[in-house]
Amino acid sequence: MFKIKLKEIEENVVANVLANNLQYEKTIFNKLEQSNIVEFLEKSFSNNESSLEEDNPIKINKINVPTS
Repeated sequence: MFKIKLKEIEENVVANVLANNLQYEKTIFNKLEQSNIVEFLEKSFSNNESSLEEDNPIKINKINVPTS
């Protein structure tokens, strides 16, 4: 009985960790989307694709994302 209860607790812990990670990822994505960084990255990526076609080096810019 004790092993069954322990297994159930382990499964609940794993489920909670996965749910918390998913919520955290959604929160980060929403913050990025609200700050237009997603649109900026999409434009940067499409610009980099066109530079590849012209045999130009890809330029990587650092982006500071506010944490709060």
